[in-house]
Amino acid sequence: MIKKRPRIADYISFVLIFFVSAMGAGAQVLTSVLPEEPPSSLFSAQLGDADVEAFAQGFWEASILSSGAWSIGSDDSGFNAVPFLFTQTPDLYVFLRFKQKWLFEAYVTEEATDNKFSLAFEGDDNDFVKHARLGNAGITMPAYPYMSFGSPDGSFGAALRAYDADRDVSIDAMIRWDGLDWKTRTFFGAAEAVETTLAPSDHLRGRRFVLPPAPLLAVTLTDTTSSGTRTLRSDEYSVSLATGVVILAAEPKGKLIATYTDSTTLVHIETLYEVTTDADGATIRVTSAYEARNLYALSDTSSARQLFVRSLATGTTDTAYTVTRVSSGLIQVVKGSATPGTADYMMPFYAETPWSYAEDSDVEDSVSTEGFSVVARVVESVDSIVLDQETVAGTISVYRDGVESASFEYDEDSCTLVLSPAPRSGESIQIRYATSSSDRSSGALAFGVGSRFPWLGLDWSTAVGGRWPLFGLGYDEGGELQSAWTGVSASVTKKTESASFEVEGMARYLRAGASGLYRVAGMEDYGDSSWLVPFRQVSPVTDGIAAATALDTDLGAEESFSELIDTLHSTGYSNRALSISAGTLGTGSATFARYVDYVPLSSYGRLSFFVKADSTSGATLTLSVGDGSGGGSVTVPLDALDGDGWHKVTLDLDPVAAVRVYSGDGSVVTGTGATGSFSIPDSAGLVAIGVTGLTAGGSGTILVDEIVLEGAADGFSGLVGASFSVGDRKTASGAWIEGAASGVLDGDPTIASSLEAGWRTASFDLSASLSPAYASDVASAGVGYVVAVPGKSATTRFVDEYSRDEILDRYARSLEGALKAGGFSAGLSAASTEESSAFGQRWKARAAYGDIASVSASAGLDAPVGLVSGLGVADAWTESWSLLAPRSESSASSRRLELSATALGSSLTATATRIYDDTSPARTDATVKASLPLRFGALSFAPYYARSTALERASSASSFRGDASEFLSDAGAAAALWSALPLVELWSGDAFYGFAEFSDGASSAEHSAEVGLEVRRPMGYGLVDLFAPSAVTAAYARAIEMNADTTVESSVVELTLSGGAANIFSKSGAVPVFDGVAFDEYSYKTAFEFSYYPSDGAVLPSVTSNVAVSMEGAAGSVFALTSTSAYARTRSARPWSETLGLALTTKPGRTWLGDLAGTAIRSRTEPAEKTWVSTWLDDVLGEAPTLKDSFSLEGMIGRTQTSSAPLVARLALDYSTRVSAGTSLSIGVGAGLWQLLTIYADGAVWGVGYEFSLDAKVVF
Repeated sequence: MIKKRPRIADYISFVLIFFVSAMGAGAQVLTSVLPEEPPSSLFSAQLGDADVEAFAQGFWEASILSSGAWSIGSDDSGFNAVPFLFTQTPDLYVFLRFKQKWLFEAYVTEEATDNKFSLAFEGDDNDFVKHARLGNAGITMPAYPYMSFGSPDGSFGAALRAYDADRDVSIDAMIRWDGLDWKTRTFFGAAEAVETTLAPSDHLRGRRFVLPPAPLLAVTLTDTTSSGTRTLRSDEYSVSLATGVVILAAEPKGKLIATYTDSTTLVHIETLYEVTTDADGATIRVTSAYEARNLYALSDTSSARQLFVRSLATGTTDTAYTVTRVSSGLIQVVKGSATPGTADYMMPFYAETPWSYAEDSDVEDSVSTEGFSVVARVVESVDSIVLDQETVAGTISVYRDGVESASFEYDEDSCTLVLSPAPRSGESIQIRYATSSSDRSSGALAFGVGSRFPWLGLDWSTAVGGRWPLFGLGYDEGGELQSAWTGVSASVTKKTESASFEVEGMARYLRAGASGLYRVAGMEDYGDSSWLVPFRQVSPVTDGIAAATALDTDLGAEESFSELIDTLHSTGYSNRALSISAGTLGTGSATFARYVDYVPLSSYGRLSFFVKADSTSGATLTLSVGDGSGGGSVTVPLDALDGDGWHKVTLDLDPVAAVRVYSGDGSVVTGTGATGSFSIPDSAGLVAIGVTGLTAGGSGTILVDEIVLEGAADGFSGLVGASFSVGDRKTASGAWIEGAASGVLDGDPTIASSLEAGWRTASFDLSASLSPAYASDVASAGVGYVVAVPGKSATTRFVDEYSRDEILDRYARSLEGALKAGGFSAGLSAASTEESSAFGQRWKARAAYGDIASVSASAGLDAPVGLVSGLGVADAWTESWSLLAPRSESSASSRRLELSATALGSSLTATATRIYDDTSPARTDATVKASLPLRFGALSFAPYYARSTALERASSASSFRGDASEFLSDAGAAAALWSALPLVELWSGDAFYGFAEFSDGASSAEHSAEVGLEVRRPMGYGLVDLFAPSAVTAAYARAIEMNADTTVESSVVELTLSGGAANIFSKSGAVPVFDGVAFDEYSYKTAFEFSYYPSDGAVLPSVTSNVAVSMEGAAGSVFALTSTSAYARTRSARPWSETLGLALTTKPGRTWLGDLAGTAIRSRTEPAEKTWVSTWLDDVLGEAPTLKDSFSLEGMIGRTQTSSAPLVARLALDYSTRVSAGTSLSIGVGAGLWQLLTIYADGAVWGVGYEFSLDAKVVF
């Protein structure tokens, strides 16, 4: 039998014959069969031909602007002008199709990153090549096993897809340049850790003070500004007489003076703080020893959160610091158990990073790296892991408990990442991925070729490809590694209606850093106006050793160093170095530090840096990169290097830790006595330089430069995976079994697998799971089951879930029951989890009858204990029954009780919570709200009444029983407050009777009541709409609040009126007054607020008003008036402003610009031959042009912020005229004048400016 030769063999044979013929023709004389003058093009066509289809849509706008300003009265007065500024704004789409198969598309817009173009070929059923594209849009390749490249926006390249229908063989190929931006997210099981971080220097200034000696008897605070002296009221601060701690609601405006009496009745008068401004208007803060700089602003959350300080050197929690909540929106940081007034309380980070407390003028000459961050972590449950919309497929790396995992699937359409097996409770999951970036300078080349084909009754696929960063800086930095990989993959699959299997694998070469170079710390750091010293001196600060930044050209001139230095300075900056010089005091030693982003020491083979020593006899240099204890460290005696130029010092990052010193000619310097050490730290974020033995009074100088990592780790690994399924777990009934396994095979192999089986009927749904895994030389096996009767989503159900992994110390058990009968429904659940000695319990209960009424309760605790550690699967399951009841309550770091109820839908709601947290005082909250929406005809009414109470107090409870007891005690103490009749308490003089007893011993307490009403009506009542608001909102609230030993009572009245009217005084309006007005429209909104403080009888009002009027003339002209007013009175200022605007737009029959355009049109000469451009222009100019003139006048005057703020007045006049030819072409000219007057207490600044513009717009 003669087999039919595959067509692909024909292609290969043709190529071979072509090359053999070409090689053999070298000794022959070729006879040309081509015409003597070949054609100048392969095809010839023009717009309008049958083979050509063209389309263009969009606009192109260009403008020329000239502006200038002149001012007097300030240091920088004078004339400033921009005589000519050209701008253009394109938004154009062009499409061209030739012979049905060739396409060209382009989209040009103002943002260069959004511009797109592509040249494509689209084949039909008879073409082997189905699709080919060149450009920066639609360059994609289908995903192959372990090889997916995604479709980032704007990536330039080429792609091809071919298909042989006879043999069902497809071929895909792609090469593309991607711009990438790398990101990392962290999850704990099915929850994501969301962190808010603050730097030590983010502490609030002028907000917290400590007055010694405590306790105190009385405190009075005054704030003195240029406007006079004002005594602060109780609503502006709180004070603890026992500790002498004062917290202000806002930073003082001037000089803050405290007059206070101590326990011996001695009166103290102290200046605590002062705010002034210099000649340039910059704020100058003068502090004192009384200011506590440990207060930070952090918004409260309803979720439980962890507060802690993270060391940037180690990347872990620094237990030397305690972070606690002080009051609403405020937290404090204290080192150790420091008390108010001590150094570790006033400035907790000073010993490690004293520059965190330096004034701006003191830190601008050095790099402001801080060694700590204040962290608030909230762990939020998530239903699925959803990555960014711009995530690039193929860049995703998953690490589970620190071990790389290839067992995941990514759905590019929904941006959802599915892990296999599913995340277990408490499991640490780190996901690193890249999103498309407009920055193409530091991207990666993505390339791949793949094929799919049938063979032996199975479906096969194979591919070769990779992603390799190129170009860019030539090195990595900032904690990010641009890893590179390339490999070959293959898979085989088979699917039927009842079963399927798949086996896939990949041989991969991976390099930690594509460039092979990581820059830990260069010395070129630029501030606002000068080069910065790259390191800060930690200790000592009085020994005379000085650090500076120095320009150096010698290092790059050294023969063996020049290539590396050129790579590190590819951006064009001149080389600079850290200079350490001796002082005039005794023999010197000092330590310098810089905190940097995570340094990947384990991903490189060598740590290197450059050093130059002059006149340093007897001195020693030590440089380390790590976490302060572990990492790489080198000690170099400088005697052998003294006066011999630059040297390169390298440390092998392995247990031997060999140190080598190279001279500028590349030779090894022997006998230096240099030593090194290396141990892999958990994290490395601290670079430390130590110097000893610098002789005083000498000219000794040490230069240090370019601390880098070299020799990126690389190697080969295998990615393997297999899966099978029998039956369908999604069907309503039947048995099923599914299995999957995947792994990374390298020097430290990891394997993860899962096996699940189940049986589903109309009466029950059963499943069991086994999850064997191997990672870091540890084998583990998690087991679990789910029993659901009749199913997990049934309205009446019972669900029991259990999972346990003894080796990894993970455990979870939950029981849930639900009942629904008619309108009645109820539910009850209990769950317990444990992960690495972190134990948690949750309980929920709910009952409801339709929308008539519902009640729910919940409780939970978290404790740093291990209750099932060391127990096997069966023993842990047995123990889990006892864990349905509360355990380890006294060891809990947090406990929470919550009770809520509703009635009549949401007309009546009530909630009560009790929260214990070991970082804050226990908090009790209770809130009740009643509302009654009503409608009478066209009017709708929404009255409401609300009452709330909150208390924070140090708790002695060690259990839920104790929490409930303290909650009931607090509720009993609040009985007098809640016994007041609703509404009556809003004006009763003794409404807050009992608050003193309720708040006694608490750190803070508050009680409030509020009543409100919203009234709405429809519009369309003519003149009534103009004078009667369409919406009225009114509210009155009364509250009392205590913080520390300061109690404040206040009342607030709010009233908002808004409305609008249309077609009132126009020719066809409800009250026709203006015959020349075709349509008129009005809108307004006015808000009033009055705050009352009974302590001094102060009433602080605020008013805002917005009014807009518009009238359209019969000829198309439009007149508009707008007014915005604002006034407020605060304790320290009376800000106000008024803005009035007038605008008139007319459509005259003749304008000067119209006449000029008409002259230009009439003088236009007809082209000898019509083109599509001339034809389009004839069509556009054939229409009568539309003329428009616009005039506007706007004035503003006001004073903002403080009473010492300047009075500002601005007046602006603008004019513009425009000629439009239909909607396709328009030309406009504009002119504007403005003047600005700023009046200070000691002078004024006056400025005037102009602006001229010419613009044109073409619409296709």
